[in-house]
This record gives sequence, C-alpha cells and structure tokens, in this order.
Amino acid sequence: MAESATSPSPTSVELRARLEARERSIQNHLAALETEVTTVADVTVQGQPLPDVIRSRPLQSAGLFLVGGLTMGLLWGLRRRRRRPRTSDHDEVLRLYAASMLETAAQRVARGEDPEAAIEKTFRRRPPLVYAPPPERQRRGALAAGWEVAFTTAVGFGIKTALDRLAERLTGEEELFHAVEEAREEPVRARSVT
Repeated sequence: MAESATSPSPTSVELRARLEARERSIQNHLAALETEVTTVADVTVQGQPLPDVIRSRPLQSAGLFLVGGLTMGLLWGLRRRRRRPRTSDHDEVLRLYAASMLETAAQRVARGEDPEAAIEKTFRRRPPLVYAPPPERQRRGALAAGWEVAFTTAVGFGIKTALDRLAERLTGEEELFHAVEEAREEPVRARSVT
C-alpha cells in the first residue's frame, strides 16, 4: 500500500513510544490521585486513621460533616453578602439616559439654538425611558448554601465509604486505592516474569 506524501504512517517504534508515553501519563495521574487520597488517610483521630473512624461511626461522622458544612456555608454566605455592589442597575440606566439627553441638548446649544428649545426638541425626539427590572433572582440564604456544602461533602464521603466496602468485598483490601495499587502491580509482575 502506498503512503501519502502528506501524512506518512507511523512506524512500530513510534507507536510503541506513544503508547509508553500514554502509559506514563496515566500512571502519573493515578499516582497524583493516590497521593491526594492518602493525605486524607494520614489524618488521625485518637490514633486511628480518619477513614477507619468514618467507617466505624458513619452517623456521627455524617453529623460532624453536616455541621462543618453548615458552618462553612454560613461563613461563605456572609463573606459574599459583604461584597455586593453599591449601585443598582436601575440607577446606572437612569444616569446614562440623562447623560445622553444632556449631551444631545448641549450639542444643539453649541450649534446656536436656544437652550429651552434645544432641551424641548431633545425630549420630543427621544422615547420615554421605561425601565423594566430583570426578574429578581431567588436568593439562597446562608443556611441553604451551608446545607448544600454539607450535603455534597457527606455524599462524597458516603460514596468513598461505599467504594471502599465494595473493594473490600471484591478484592479483600480495606481501601479502594489499595486494590487499585494491587491491580496495577499485577501487570508489572506479569511483564517481568515473561
């Protein structure tokens, strides 16, 4: 089969190099994820790792995360409330409309028209300003924002605990990342044997 002049097909060496680079990228990504999760496992509560404490007392842990999430949500909501802009859109529209009217009237006066006649002509030729404010957004209170943070945190820990239990049933390992590490080492052992 003839190769096209614009895109030659890659050789087996190039394909192998691409596959090895892709494999290294995936291994680096998994290592980064494992490091991120193991930093959570390094946290201890009364001498026990945090995931073990969560597994042994799931309701107490969920309550603790709920309270922590509510606290963070309240603090976040109060912080955002302080940063609200001072001027409203309505005031800005009125200011720009009045500035435009004054500019047009000033141009007429500069051309030699009587100021009263210039203002009257400007108002006659301009449509009246009707401002319809946008529908007001539903504002969530600080309690709702805190509930959302607490809920997502609790769901995340619940999913992690469920995955750990599933990994323990399937592989006998206590945590999902231990099972992934074991599965990742098996192909390495298989390649070194062959």
